[in-house]
Amino acid sequence: SLPIVLFNDDGREQLVWHDGRLVDGQGECPHTEPDVWNRDAVSMSPAYLGFAIEPYESRYLQYKGVGIAFARPCHGSFMQPSIDTILVCVGLDRIFAAGNLLFSRIIDAGTGSGFIGKFAAVKAPGDGRLSATLVDVDPAAADYCRTPAFGARPHGSGGREVAWRYLAGDAAQLLEDDANFDLVVSNPPYIPTKGEVEDDDLAQPSGFWEGCGLLVRLMELMLGGKFLPDAHLVVMVTSLTLKSQRVASLLDQAPAAGVRVR
Repeated sequence: SLPIVLFNDDGREQLVWHDGRLVDGQGECPHTEPDVWNRDAVSMSPAYLGFAIEPYESRYLQYKGVGIAFARPCHGSFMQPSIDTILVCVGLDRIFAAGNLLFSRIIDAGTGSGFIGKFAAVKAPGDGRLSATLVDVDPAAADYCRTPAFGARPHGSGGREVAWRYLAGDAAQLLEDDANFDLVVSNPPYIPTKGEVEDDDLAQPSGFWEGCGLLVRLMELMLGGKFLPDAHLVVMVTSLTLKSQRVASLLDQAPAAGVRVR
């Protein structure tokens, strides 16, 4: 058995069954009330309600019909999925629901568990084959995304074919070489360093959760028109991120660059 972790459609409520199981690669929860019902999932951790899980521990995570059986490989250091992961997917779901957008080439920059990239690939509207690139500096992330536990689907919205690429490397450098994407998604490190707050600088972070370097580069590429026409950039930020002078400056420049921020 393994925990089944589900989120409601707006991502605000988290339901956990401690003793679920996998059936044909999909999580199946008992026909009972959840063991944990967190009605304020943005609180980040429901440990105070009786559920906490380490990155190496197995669980099945699902949002709007897309799920993964996740346990971080022992040689990995990338972050496990969190409420931030789900919130990015909520944003993607709102964009897809607009009904007037078509996507053909997506990239999940700093993919980690790959959940955001999988959600985008499964749900993105469009015609013909969809190219989905998942890239992370930690090779263990690409290793995990190739496994049956990740469960890459061969088809997406409307039955369109999905062509998957799993890459180990610097997402920013990859985009320098090839920025031809119409959907760029990321849950990047978003806590600015002291230097990024005090100066218009991208200081060397002390941990993988710190520093806005990847976020800033994605924003620069967007404002510079490097992505495909009408591209969308969907990223996770918080009010703390806005303390970065570089991030705040780029947001101020967005309207003049023809980029709408919402």
